[in-house]
Amino acid sequence: FRNVWRDMQSVVLDGELALINPSLPDPQPEVARLKPVSGWEHVFRVSSAQGNGQVGEYAVFEFDPAGQLARLKLGDNYLQAIPHW
Repeated sequence: FRNVWRDMQSVVLDGELALINPSLPDPQPEVARLKPVSGWEHVFRVSSAQGNGQVGEYAVFEFDPAGQLARLKLGDNYLQAIPHW
């Protein structure tokens, strides 16, 4: 995902969905772990973060009409999906 301020990747770490900054030499210190919000499809809450979002913020994965991942809404900010890195 990308916006004017940063790049982010969604990854699975230790069995949990997380967001990382792929431009860092070691993204581990700034991992934002995501927990699913019960009853909401594609909606998560940031459960821990060190730089990639605030704890408690919503992370919403949005899809286009064809079902392709289009963007991520993190808090009040949008990041566009990048098909290939």
